[in-house]
Amino acid sequence: MQVINPGFDDIISVYHDPRAKETTGFSVMGSPQLGGGVIKSYYVKKGNKVMWLHKDDFEDNYDFLFGDNQDFMKKYPKNSVEWDYFSFLVSEYTAMTNG
Repeated sequence: MQVINPGFDDIISVYHDPRAKETTGFSVMGSPQLGGGVIKSYYVKKGNKVMWLHKDDFEDNYDFLFGDNQDFMKKYPKNSVEWDYFSFLVSEYTAMTNG
């Protein structure tokens, strides 16, 4: 499996899911597609736990992934973030945890 967050994978490692689907965009009357293209799932390792993390399960696993850093949780509360920013959140969490 390929790590897709090298350089900030010391706490949470994110791996490419070869079977992952992408979100779809939309097109109006033949115009180019807008939006879409966001990967819907990854394999994630934190500590000894490895999990398949799907976009639909992100909120349910947010506390496991980031809940041990209270400063991070205050800055990025669960109800204020979206799946589209997952890589940013992992990077920010790592920086704030390693301080």
